[in-house]
Amino acid sequence: MFSLPLIGGIFTADTLIKRKIEQAEETELPKSFARGKVTICRSHNKGMMMNTGDKNPAMVKGITSLGFAGLIAWYLLSLRHSGGPLKLGGALMIGGASSNVCDHLTRGYVVDYLKFALKPIRNVVFNISDFCIFIGSFLILIGAFFFPES
Repeated sequence: MFSLPLIGGIFTADTLIKRKIEQAEETELPKSFARGKVTICRSHNKGMMMNTGDKNPAMVKGITSLGFAGLIAWYLLSLRHSGGPLKLGGALMIGGASSNVCDHLTRGYVVDYLKFALKPIRNVVFNISDFCIFIGSFLILIGAFFFPES
């Protein structure tokens, strides 16, 4: 079962990166790469996606915790009946969500650190967990529509 190592790997990698970002001196960040197209910075997101709910941290903790519990329940119930994209997508989502939910519960905010100089998202800051959640969601949709029996 590759799911547990994948979930643990995502959680560990993102948690270690977030710790490094939090410990960085003010003079070390932001730091740009790829001719200014990618920037490593420090951002504290007290809400959910795009700071939604940032004025009500208790609500955010509740919603993210409940959503995470629901995701785990769905994954465990569907595990024996699914495979391929659904299993991989679920593992990616759980790995990413676990790091972000842990941030909400322990820090009161999610540490984001990757910014891209692309017009539609230039003001959005991401972390590795966000990408895992996005890719996992996409794989689950692909699996549900194109591999319903897997």
